[in-house]
Amino acid sequence: AVVSTQSTGLQGPCLLLTGVITTRFGRRSTLLGLFLVVMATSIGSLFNVPFSSHWDLRRVLSLLGSKAGSGPMWFVIYIITIEVLPTSVRSIGMSTCSMAARFGAAAPSFLISATTRVHPN
Repeated sequence: AVVSTQSTGLQGPCLLLTGVITTRFGRRSTLLGLFLVVMATSIGSLFNVPFSSHWDLRRVLSLLGSKAGSGPMWFVIYIITIEVLPTSVRSIGMSTCSMAARFGAAAPSFLISATTRVHPN
């Protein structure tokens, strides 16, 4: 619950900061920077370094990568597609992405139950 609350509190300022950075540096530079943030936090989250009883490096980096990188990246990509693609292509692309996200959100519960049947340990 603590991680969820802190990640929600991080998303608003990150989106506002992304708007300011996009205005100042442009969409391509902002998108590249956000890709680098997500890449660095993804690689860093492979290493588990505990620094308190409740927090470790993996948890902090995944929090930063998901909320400070992926959320604003979606914001910048959405701005770019509004300017580049026609409405029919945008609607098909957005609905396809939404459908894939729903499948991805539903799949773990089925995978967990399937693995417990195969490997009961």
